[in-house]
Amino acid sequence: MKKNEALYHLIKSLNKTEKRYITLQISSQKSTPPIYLKLFYLLDKMKSYSEQGLKKEYDKLNENTPLARVKRYLYHQLKKILLAYQMDNSIYGKILIELHAVEFFYNKNLYDLSWDAVVKAKKLAIDSEKNEILIDILRWERVLLAFQAPKEKEATQKEYKRTIAKVNNEYDTFVLSDQVYDIITSGEASKVRIEKLQKAKLLDDPLLKDINLAQSVRAKLHFHNAYFFYHQTLGNYALCCQATKNNIALLENSPKYTYHNPRSYLNSLINLIVSQLELNNPEETTKTLNKLKQLEKTAPYNKSKHILAIINAYYYELSNILYVYNGHFKEAKAIRNISEKTLDTYKEYIKPYQKMYFQQILALGCFGSDDFKEALNWTNKMLNEKSAFVGGVKSQFYMLNIIIHFELGNIDYLPHCIKIAQQYLKKTNTISKSDLLLLKHLNKIKKTATKEEIKKFFQKLLFEIEPLTKNPQENFSYRNYEFTISWLIAKRDNRKFEHVFRERIAENPIHADR
Repeated sequence: MKKNEALYHLIKSLNKTEKRYITLQISSQKSTPPIYLKLFYLLDKMKSYSEQGLKKEYDKLNENTPLARVKRYLYHQLKKILLAYQMDNSIYGKILIELHAVEFFYNKNLYDLSWDAVVKAKKLAIDSEKNEILIDILRWERVLLAFQAPKEKEATQKEYKRTIAKVNNEYDTFVLSDQVYDIITSGEASKVRIEKLQKAKLLDDPLLKDINLAQSVRAKLHFHNAYFFYHQTLGNYALCCQATKNNIALLENSPKYTYHNPRSYLNSLINLIVSQLELNNPEETTKTLNKLKQLEKTAPYNKSKHILAIINAYYYELSNILYVYNGHFKEAKAIRNISEKTLDTYKEYIKPYQKMYFQQILALGCFGSDDFKEALNWTNKMLNEKSAFVGGVKSQFYMLNIIIHFELGNIDYLPHCIKIAQQYLKKTNTISKSDLLLLKHLNKIKKTATKEEIKKFFQKLLFEIEPLTKNPQENFSYRNYEFTISWLIAKRDNRKFEHVFRERIAENPIHADR
């Protein structure tokens, strides 16, 4: 992002509620719209940023103040207003308000009021386990106790030391968990990630050996998350389920922490659903999906549109996965419209990586129901994305895109698609042996091939690729390989992909040891 575009991108990132809040805050202070509010409207209307275009529109306002100065002032005002907005909508903000009140009243020599603010801030910090802020609160508590209860100062000093130890414990556990996460999300081939995990020996660290060393709920969550990420990379989804169930039980037994940190519980449920899907356990998956959907009716989840967006986006994305990965493409088609509507309704809140996975499953659902043009529409959308959150999933889009072009009869276009795909796969180090074989063979297919030649072509390709699915280091995503193998069989036998895929899923369910 260029520096002169920062203000534009900030405004474009705002949702309708935030824009309304900004407009009301500025308008309430002025009888007529100030120049910086007019600039806000100009930037908000722009579909793409152009410095020259902005200057042209700004000149029409007949203002004497230079554009650069107004842009700086608007940016400064937006920061203040948005920070005030965020203060009222997050636990961190609520604690910081009390903490600022502590200092303000203290400087006014209003020690009783300052103490009240310390008590409120401390309760919020302890309930939500925001120990890093609690250190600051305890520091103020020690200062104020000098005026109110000097004998209790020693107890606060001990609590201060314990809290610092907790923060250090949380941080050290988080770093280990985060290192495991970095490896699993590196976008590299499964074999490379497994080798890195084994070489790093992260789980040999004492903090990830003994859960009893974790001194807080947050540290325990980091502990279980590390094992979830580790087993996910190895494909041990039964152990992934156990790790997430440990987190869910921990959070359900810590209601105060969970209330103030709703994303932790939400993420644990989503991780459990993902693991249950990989274990091909539709009954348990449906139960957990319903549990996820029910959250939108309860506090604190229904108080945040951002969290409601996460609940609904993941609910429909994972419901599509449940149907598609079990070959129920008609059921997936039945919820396609509401899924697309959800993606559009919450587009302001959905992160790029979540959007990417959502688009992928919609593309696969369209492919499975023989709606190849719509499937191509979804793969093209993803391939045109410039987001950094792509990696291995974008590689899968490239592969699916090539198969779709084949189904549409765009044989002449295949060499071009294959060349681009190979460049990307090699650049991101996400190419597998099966990908190489598929691209190599499809690059040779001729438009004039007879049915018999096509059958022999796919027979040979299937013979070379299928053994690779037995290799655990090659087969990180079992379901993606099932799609490929089922498609190859369907082409070889001149059958519908949906029927072949459903048969294979019934005959070859995923087991816990897969």
